[in-house]
Amino acid sequence: GEVNTATTEIISHVVIYNPSRATLTIEDLTYTIYLNDIEFATGRLQEPVQVPAQGEAELVLRTYLDNMKIPAWWVSHVKNGEKTVVRAEGKARLKAFGVSFTVPLSMPAQEAETDLDERLDLENVTIDLAEVPFLGTDIELYVKEVDTSWGEVNTATTELLHHAVILNTYDVPVLVPDMTIEYEIWVNEVLLGNGTVPVESELVPPGGTYELDFSTVIDNDVLDDVWVSHLQHGEDSTVLVKVFVVGDGGRVLVHEESRELQTDILSALAYSSSS
Repeated sequence: GEVNTATTEIISHVVIYNPSRATLTIEDLTYTIYLNDIEFATGRLQEPVQVPAQGEAELVLRTYLDNMKIPAWWVSHVKNGEKTVVRAEGKARLKAFGVSFTVPLSMPAQEAETDLDERLDLENVTIDLAEVPFLGTDIELYVKEVDTSWGEVNTATTELLHHAVILNTYDVPVLVPDMTIEYEIWVNEVLLGNGTVPVESELVPPGGTYELDFSTVIDNDVLDDVWVSHLQHGEDSTVLVKVFVVGDGGRVLVHEESRELQTDILSALAYSSSS
């Protein structure tokens, strides 16, 4: 269905079977979908449907997700280990033998999972500082790993913690120069977060390491744009990390790396709204 900054629409087509020998009319059907117990979406039957005795009929369900609930859901998702439990409750008004009656509905829970923190990990990256003329060095820095984990998460911001390990692969000591590193994290065309890392000069012995700890703080307001972009790309997004060295001589891109981020949240929602 339609996707905008305020609402995401899901249209589900459901075929049901009536095993009884009497024609059944579904006059109305409404439901609420919860993500980690947060009321996230509502939906209803598009129009009444008559289901013939011992026959089939197709229901068209329209579900509307409140994108304004994304920050609250996101906090619960991250705190739950990047897992979301999707469940739905509702009611249906039926008519059979000329009598209308209402029955409660409860849809089985489904689990949706992501691994964004792992998608932001880097390993075995070589940065050629000879490409940065204003540094005046021709060494290559070998970044053995950048490990990313979740920090503090609240409704306003999300913190990512990064631990980088630079390994001296040379047979002689290497001087890591004073410099400033900037980085950007993109999800499709949306800037998810960025940051600046000051690097202090240090002489690293052969086989030794230089370690950096830094963090990225994401403004949760941008998650609405990320969500819309992710859905518009069919829940198959590209997470792009760009690394720059900056100084008086300018800003030089020294590394970029992309990862695919796939989810099946809408599949779980569609299942909940059609079970």
